[in-house]
Amino acid sequence: MEKFKDIFRFAPKSKIKASEGLDKGRFPFYTSSQIQDKRVDTEQYFDEALIFGTGGRASIHYEFQPFSTSTDCFVTITTRNDVNTKYVYYYLSLVERGFKGAGLKHLSKGYLENIEIPLPDLETQNKIVTILDKAKAIVDKREHTIRKYDELLRAVFLEMFGDPVKNEKGWEKKSLEKIGDIQGGLQVTSKRSVNPIELPYLRVANIYRDRLDLDEVKTIFVTEPEAIRTKLKKGDILFVEGHGNAEEVGRSAVWDESIEICLHQNHLIRFRLSSDYFFPRFINYYLNTSGGRTQMLKVGKTTSGLKTISSQNIKDTTVIIPPKELQKSFEIILQKKEQLQRKAFQSKKEIEELINSLSQLAFNGQLNFNTAVDLEVLLENDYKFFKENSTKNSIQLLLERLDTGEQNSNRFNDQQTYDKAKSFVFELIKEGKVEQIFDVETQKIKLSAE
Repeated sequence: MEKFKDIFRFAPKSKIKASEGLDKGRFPFYTSSQIQDKRVDTEQYFDEALIFGTGGRASIHYEFQPFSTSTDCFVTITTRNDVNTKYVYYYLSLVERGFKGAGLKHLSKGYLENIEIPLPDLETQNKIVTILDKAKAIVDKREHTIRKYDELLRAVFLEMFGDPVKNEKGWEKKSLEKIGDIQGGLQVTSKRSVNPIELPYLRVANIYRDRLDLDEVKTIFVTEPEAIRTKLKKGDILFVEGHGNAEEVGRSAVWDESIEICLHQNHLIRFRLSSDYFFPRFINYYLNTSGGRTQMLKVGKTTSGLKTISSQNIKDTTVIIPPKELQKSFEIILQKKEQLQRKAFQSKKEIEELINSLSQLAFNGQLNFNTAVDLEVLLENDYKFFKENSTKNSIQLLLERLDTGEQNSNRFNDQQTYDKAKSFVFELIKEGKVEQIFDVETQKIKLSAE
């Protein structure tokens, strides 16, 4: 193990403020944010480097091209020829506790200098980086697919209903107050522990823009009248009442009754449609377009750095009222898009778990490079990579997946991957790495890895 300060030096700090970042520019501009999405026209640093955000939750980025940073960043450059900078990046971002999960708050130079890094020989570092790069490329591909589905749905919405701000199709508009009712939620306090009923409830962390996140649902003690008043029904739309980021105020999602009895806290405002003429998924999608979001931003107020909206603001928000059949058609398309996205999300999650597993083995010196690459990683690359990195076990797993003759979602992520798997097997048969044998038990010809 070697300390970070013994293998990296700290470059001079930038004097550029985070607010000076641009949406467009020649060079990447890093701030303390977890996400790098700003640009500038002047570069400050030219070496391969690790960039650490020092404000809020600790962040780490890797860069190998010219870039600039804001003043709340550390830029570090290796001083050794036997260190692969990206290897250290993977170690810190995937293993070191200060950069995982909730992470470290307000990263200090002293903390960073004294982090211990397991440092094998350069060849081993390079191999680990190659494997993790391949796996990360699949995660990036899944994220790209997820974004494409969102872009496609936006295009479909514009085609069906027109621009939500201009309303060039001349749809009738009504305020939410005219088509449904609004309900506030429960205040969360320690005094509730004396109440007789304990039930799950939704909070701001569970509501994203057109998406529920139910990974962590907390419970609350309530009275029977409170439970009746705040119980959610399928189709209810939940709005985030306040947020530090103005762009997130008023974001909303539709309750799907994933939990049979569920309540909501007072930082979420519940809207319930009063007629089956309206489709909640369509109304919610509209509210999350520029047409809905602009209305929320205009009426929001700022208190102690928190942007908020009121129940009255939501009542006054207007939505377009297209024919019921058109709303229904859009909901069907939306549901199909969500099915495809869930599949992509699940695949992304599995690859992220693979990366975590590989990194734990790699940085503990337990990685067997002949068997480390998962079958899905192998199938994402060309046959040359597959042949060089596959083992008898991974080839046998491939044959088992193909054995049923199915190309369903449980065995392969998509038709293209299924077709590629078949082509790889044909090549393996040609090269004698797979042979056809007669299975006496099933009375069928089977494929077996040599």
